[in-house]
Amino acid sequence: MKVHPERYALALLSLLFSLAARGEAVVVVEHWPPWEIVDADTGAITGGRAVELTRTLFGRLNVDVTFRNVPWQRALKQIRTGEADIIPMISRTPVRTDGMAFSDPVYRDQLLLVTASDHPQHSECRWNRPGALENKTVGVTRDYVYGNNWSALRQERQVRVVRSNNDLAHLKKAMSARVDYSLQYYSFLQSSLTDPELDRDELLFCQPPVEEIALRFGIARQSPLAERMPEINQALETMKQDGSYRAILGELYREP
Repeated sequence: MKVHPERYALALLSLLFSLAARGEAVVVVEHWPPWEIVDADTGAITGGRAVELTRTLFGRLNVDVTFRNVPWQRALKQIRTGEADIIPMISRTPVRTDGMAFSDPVYRDQLLLVTASDHPQHSECRWNRPGALENKTVGVTRDYVYGNNWSALRQERQVRVVRSNNDLAHLKKAMSARVDYSLQYYSFLQSSLTDPELDRDELLFCQPPVEEIALRFGIARQSPLAERMPEINQALETMKQDGSYRAILGELYREP
């Protein structure tokens, strides 16, 4: 295929102009503690570890960012169309690579099965034993990617899935034994235990983790930031080396 440098240059200039026209890179998030915190009454983005990581990382690259509270499916669409530039803490899948480029892993999160500590089947918390979880109910969150291990386990053990709109809903169901287990990210569990409606002593975190999911920055392929992925990865690595990454993560930090 013949490459036309002038066409490439014009396309790159067009992308740069689109970002310049907005004045800053658009970051799409929704409420997902501890990574992104959105006020339930106003819809304002009030903080979160991913928000702070994004500001710090792209600040080092001299890129101003603005955050939009956008429902998940709409956020994915805006990344595909180039209406937004960045979506943080997203896992890479073959389908998503068409519309976005991915950074190196920002955080490796663990997927854990959680059950009530007094559940009559809590001995099956060792989910990797032969026969464990067969025909049990597991709460999951709609639209989440849980990885290949979970998909295989679900089919092999004929697990019955109960979907909820958010993590907290099915975690409460597990605590009250309305489902046998809840499938949760380690990061959410760490942040949710301050919720007054939850009691850590009433929950049992099953080991080993079902899977480890690499969360990354997704960059719209139509954004000029996609061309700067080597810089983004280098800035992320520098943050991990100089201690700023660990300081932002706090209790969520896990040794590599």
